[in-house]
Amino acid sequence: MGRSVFILPSDRKGAQEMQMRKLRDELGGKSLSLEGPYADRGEAIAQIVDGVKTRVKLSPHDKVMATLLTICPQNTPVKTESSWLREAFIFHRLRHEESTARDSAGVVASLPTIEHGGDQVRVADFEELTMIGVAVLRRLGIPSHYGILHFEPHYVNAIAQLYALLRLPLPEGAILESRPCIVLSDEKHRIAKVVPPSVIDEPIGGQVTALEVLDGDALTSILRMRHALGCTNQLILDVAKRGPEFLGEGPLRARYVGHTLFEAMNRWTHADANADLLMALQMMGRGRGEVKSIRTEAESEYAHPVACPACHIRRAASAILCEAAKIELDAVEPMEGAHEMTQQVVVDLVKKLVEIVKDHTCIGRLSVYTSLMGTIIGHIHPPSECEDAKSAGMGN
Repeated sequence: MGRSVFILPSDRKGAQEMQMRKLRDELGGKSLSLEGPYADRGEAIAQIVDGVKTRVKLSPHDKVMATLLTICPQNTPVKTESSWLREAFIFHRLRHEESTARDSAGVVASLPTIEHGGDQVRVADFEELTMIGVAVLRRLGIPSHYGILHFEPHYVNAIAQLYALLRLPLPEGAILESRPCIVLSDEKHRIAKVVPPSVIDEPIGGQVTALEVLDGDALTSILRMRHALGCTNQLILDVAKRGPEFLGEGPLRARYVGHTLFEAMNRWTHADANADLLMALQMMGRGRGEVKSIRTEAESEYAHPVACPACHIRRAASAILCEAAKIELDAVEPMEGAHEMTQQVVVDLVKKLVEIVKDHTCIGRLSVYTSLMGTIIGHIHPPSECEDAKSAGMGN
């Protein structure tokens, strides 16, 4: 089961040292683990480690800064040294219909390259680059963890400003209230950031309300929730493009999404995340305030759009229906609805819409997808208990 440890700001002398000791006591044994999200694939991470070792030998940088400079995305306006990797990274936010399971550093680092500015490069977002950074540092013998810096509510535009600095559009599904970082599990209480490459000695304070440090299961939970949403969006787009003939593979993929989402949400539960947060608040004598776990934010951004029938069907309708059908439907039966709408209410609504705009072929595709949505939501349960999977002789 996933765990997180919170480091909270405090004016009390020795408070941060006490919290960091708690971090080392609870997660220290995992600070060099190379499993789960830090696993390699095809020696992709091993090659980055070799590049970092070369940089340490030929430059004045220590292992931490050499790692940050090596994996720093090369398409940011921040002035920094070149990567030295043959296939450097560039920053790009994960497309919201991305269905590849990018759930380990090795997977991300071994994905096919793309052409950018005449060079072959690898694409990753901030979360993935941070995960890769932890995987590299651990292989260099430096105890480290994946962390989340949580910001004050009025400071959530910090991430939006960062995207503006990078001249990139703010992506759908970006969690603005937090930013990933690498927590160096040493006596100096430091964190490292990939963009810009930097090591910060005093990470807690100012606009930061908390530093949340995740173990491997907790990070995998977040990544798999995001994967389930990506698979859902890709399924919607495929139905929009391919229509009824898509039915052969559609149910299998829908079942996979439901099982994936269940596994992700139960690998690190909302209750466990809240228990870890409350324990930290009690230890520091703090009230709940505005602090919340990344688990809560991820469920809202990634899991809810899949599991909520009303939100799910609106997302599908937006992608599948033609503009003429949308205008016609909106004038008669707007697709807005409360989150409390049950799956059956949504199914009945789509049947009603089919009769209203039956002259549009796209409405038939929405009807097809409504059935797949039912399969997804109906399979948010353990794969081992799935009767459909058992009858088909499959695990998913």
